[in-house]
Amino acid sequence: ACTITATCAIGICNCKNGGSCNLFSGACTCAAGYVGDYCETFDYCRYELERTRKSPCLNGGKCAAVPKTVISTQGGDGTGRDCVFPFNWKGKTFTRCIDDNSLAQGPPFACGVKFDGHNDYLDMGGFHPGYVATYEVWFKVDVIQNWRETVIGNMDSCWDAALTVSNGFFGFAYKPNNGGCTAQKITTMKTNIGHWQHATLTMDGSYMKLYVNGSEIASQQTRAKFQPSGR
Repeated sequence: ACTITATCAIGICNCKNGGSCNLFSGACTCAAGYVGDYCETFDYCRYELERTRKSPCLNGGKCAAVPKTVISTQGGDGTGRDCVFPFNWKGKTFTRCIDDNSLAQGPPFACGVKFDGHNDYLDMGGFHPGYVATYEVWFKVDVIQNWRETVIGNMDSCWDAALTVSNGFFGFAYKPNNGGCTAQKITTMKTNIGHWQHATLTMDGSYMKLYVNGSEIASQQTRAKFQPSGR
């Protein structure tokens, strides 16, 4: 006699960083650039190679992914995603974000700022980048607000240049070519809630361009050689 049976166990994957779970095998299928049993590690070299079909390094350079033992989803003190200072690593005590970058492999953490949504900001002082500049930032949105939020840049007295998120959509503030006050360029691309994203805003004296995760999503002509000011 022949008996047909079925495997009824449901795999538990615990996939990270957007990885999808195979409920039969319990294996993770990782999003572009992520590797590891749980998609826990981001391999920039692989990501760029798969995206562009060429090495991200120029002039014959070889791309080397940061070893998993150096960059981790855990903080340096091993308690979670947020480092609690002070903590010890390789015989050295770290007491603050920028403490000592002289180590050959660098410290096992990357510092950032977390805002709670209640009138928080990082004061960059009297920041005057000139009319040719690049703003670059890694950021993660936890909650979409129903207003404009400045991610990075200058917002002051109509001489503005800033990467913004308005009602969840990427955009930027700029000085328009007609000499008016601040204008807003809002795109149709929404932020990816709960995920880290890389954004770059460039100025060349004539145009501003916005890139998200390496792809240009918007450009806008601006007032010629306008120089942002403010904090």
